[in-house]
Amino acid sequence: MKVTRFNLLAIDALSEKALLNRAKHLASMLHDCTGPDFECICAVLARQRVRDAKKDAPNSPCRLAIVASHAEQAATLLDRYLDRDNIGISTFDQHGHIAVYCKPVAPQATSAGCDPTPLCLLMADISTEWWGNGWLVNEPEPWLCGLLGDTLSRTAELLQSGNLPDPLPLLSMSPSAIQTASINGTLTTKAQHSALFAFQTATLALLHCLGVRANSSYQAVASFSMGEPGGALAAGELSLAQGAAVMAAMSEVVEQVERRGDNAMMVVKGLSETELDQICSSPPAVETSEPLQIEVGAYLKEGLGTLTGDRTSLSMLEKSLTSEGAGFWANPKITLLKLSQRSRVAYHSFYFESYREAFVRSLQPVLNTPVKEELRVPSWYNSVSGGLGGGSTHWRGEVQGSDICNPANDAAFWFRCLRERASTLRAMSKVVQDGYRVFLEVNTQCRFSQWAVDLACELERQHPTPPAVLGRAIFDNESGRDHMEQALAAVADIWVLGCEVDWSAPAYRSAPNAADAFCKESALWEAINAWLTTHD
Repeated sequence: MKVTRFNLLAIDALSEKALLNRAKHLASMLHDCTGPDFECICAVLARQRVRDAKKDAPNSPCRLAIVASHAEQAATLLDRYLDRDNIGISTFDQHGHIAVYCKPVAPQATSAGCDPTPLCLLMADISTEWWGNGWLVNEPEPWLCGLLGDTLSRTAELLQSGNLPDPLPLLSMSPSAIQTASINGTLTTKAQHSALFAFQTATLALLHCLGVRANSSYQAVASFSMGEPGGALAAGELSLAQGAAVMAAMSEVVEQVERRGDNAMMVVKGLSETELDQICSSPPAVETSEPLQIEVGAYLKEGLGTLTGDRTSLSMLEKSLTSEGAGFWANPKITLLKLSQRSRVAYHSFYFESYREAFVRSLQPVLNTPVKEELRVPSWYNSVSGGLGGGSTHWRGEVQGSDICNPANDAAFWFRCLRERASTLRAMSKVVQDGYRVFLEVNTQCRFSQWAVDLACELERQHPTPPAVLGRAIFDNESGRDHMEQALAAVADIWVLGCEVDWSAPAYRSAPNAADAFCKESALWEAINAWLTTHD
């Protein structure tokens, strides 16, 4: 089977005019370029960028990147940019992907380049939209197949040692098969947790191969609910073995709660977190001998949260909140009130309390070995503390006891991730307040990253020229596009906004001999090298 090899072609300059001139030169050259030459051009341009980094060359504020499979397609994309003469664009259509951005830099600072843009990596939680990633298991490109195969095999081995199912069969299933299994109830909760963690580890390995790496490319990680173990792994807070052990321990407790039955979640859209708390503290009167047992399980974004409790209480609450004559409780702001039929577990609920002691006792020995300090990113945000892990956290109006220096090495912290309310809004607000404006989401839908963008745009609305804000999911299973094309497009988008990329990564290396021969023998490279060495 012939594999389409997509390449990332990236050029930059210290001024908009210089970038435009470089794009014109390159477009004219690519029209006369052969197939093998295009891959070599992408490789030697990446190699040149590695040399510039070693010489501490300034970061160019004006950047253009395209993702294409051959020279003709790349030339067409460059022509589109030249015709539009536009900056600050990112287009992904039938022609391929092009991303252009010219970062505003003070004139006196242009010669010195610009500072790198900080990137926050978002680790999503459980969601059936990302199932059906068979390419992770059956990747046709040899260099990537070996890397992902090794990562997935090691992850699967660790997960199975923790009594979780093998994640590889689930990742190999088609989206339609996953949807059917989810509806008929044959998709177990443990299988979902196992596949989630394997998906995260494989995607992190892929990002590493694309030059998106901790402490250089991304300086922060934000993670949510059952995605927290993968977030701790991405942030360097846990080793792979520890992350798998945490996921297995959390999944075991979730399964035990699931077996108890009669616990459920209700999605409520339209109310604030305060209003949800008010409903739980003084629920509407209903005709029952027992008071309604409900609490807020999670508050995802403004106007979207979940209530947890027994199914009977939630069903009666649903009727009360939507019935005529319910007074205050028939809140006109409620746009959706839905008792979840698919979820059989009330995540972040009081049902977990009885498992606390056994959970901490069994998990703590696995976490006692610290990870290497240099692997940690400066900031790890989690949805339980609603902010930066490691500090005192405010919860329900009270200051909780400070976690130990690294909360990820405390089993009690991981129980809180199961038990306490998850506040994605609170965590994301802290990320935005700390200055992050570019978000790359390990997911197949732009959900959490779009929420972050919305928050950032709201914060910047008072400024006449707000900085560029980007929220990007690395994959979209509904796009029908090649997975590597999508992954490279995500890298293109974050790079043009000023984020660091390691251009020595495997994805940007062509066959060394072919690239060397191209540089020595091709008149095309001589022409490209001429404008590369020209001062802006």
